[in-house]
Amino acid sequence: MSRRPSCAICNTPKRPEDPHQIYVDFSVSGMELMAEVAEGLGQIDAASPAVSIKKAATKITAVTPAVRPEQVQARLLEVAEGLEQRIYPIFSRVDEMSKEMIALKEKISRLEHKNRRLKTELRDVEALQVELVTAEHEVEELRTVCDTQRTELARALTKARNQEVKYNKRSAELVAAQQVIEEKDKQLHLANKKLRALGKQSLRKQPRPPSYVGDDSLVVLDAPSGSRRSA
Repeated sequence: MSRRPSCAICNTPKRPEDPHQIYVDFSVSGMELMAEVAEGLGQIDAASPAVSIKKAATKITAVTPAVRPEQVQARLLEVAEGLEQRIYPIFSRVDEMSKEMIALKEKISRLEHKNRRLKTELRDVEALQVELVTAEHEVEELRTVCDTQRTELARALTKARNQEVKYNKRSAELVAAQQVIEEKDKQLHLANKKLRALGKQSLRKQPRPPSYVGDDSLVVLDAPSGSRRSA
């Protein structure tokens, strides 16, 4: 006699006309969860953020109750604890260092830009210094030229003063000579005037010639006093 079918859950006998209940378990088995966690752990590398380590530890802790036997559970808990307590801080520090490195790179970039700007300004300052040195040389040359011209001007002024002294002295001599000449002219004029007066007076005092008949060319007259007799 064949065995009557029974319920798979409670072993209650079922008649052929009774409906069959079907139970479907949609939950994920412990091995499937472990496979998923293992795949996630395999994707973690040095570039992974620290939050990935934190999530991995949480997932391991979550799937541990579904794993048998208990030794495996204990080992998984140790792994989760190691991830959270030892690995996670390291990755957290790596994240912080990465952010610090990014900030440092940005700071270095700003400093390099500032350095380039300062170099440009320094070149401008050096150019200005060259111009300043050139201007100082030009000023020194102009000062030398001015000193030379000042010396020449002083020499020329001294020469002009000496010439002026000589001119004044010569002018004074000329004035004195002119005065002497004028005085001589006066004396000469007076002498001539006196001489003419004496000549006239001498002619008035001259005796009349005697009356005679004969050749007038043979008559010899005495020269007036004060005049030279012609030879």
